[in-house]
Amino acid sequence: MNSKKELKEYAIRMFDRGDSYRTIFTYLHNNCESEEEVQSIISSVREHEKKQKTKKENLSEKWFNLNIIIPILLIVFGGIMVNMLWGKGFVSTLPFVVILIGIFTLDKGLKSNS
Repeated sequence: MNSKKELKEYAIRMFDRGDSYRTIFTYLHNNCESEEEVQSIISSVREHEKKQKTKKENLSEKWFNLNIIIPILLIVFGGIMVNMLWGKGFVSTLPFVVILIGIFTLDKGLKSNS
């Protein structure tokens, strides 16, 4: 049987690699003898998380910029299309669809980064 120290180290490694608490909990239940051990190891994993010893990947600034820049470009492109088509006497739904897609993706991009 694994020692408590080995189980704790492995649980922290599991957390570091991105496993969920449910997976860690199941592993500990299968390998620990008592519920107290499981709870103490889970609490040490939570302390480890609170101390921010784990390296969590933050969203890349590049993706954040793309999630903001591309929708703005779509909105601007739609505005240019409206100006060009309206000035020539055409009324088209395509520019409005492009603008709506830009607004929708901008809203979605801002929500995912907040």
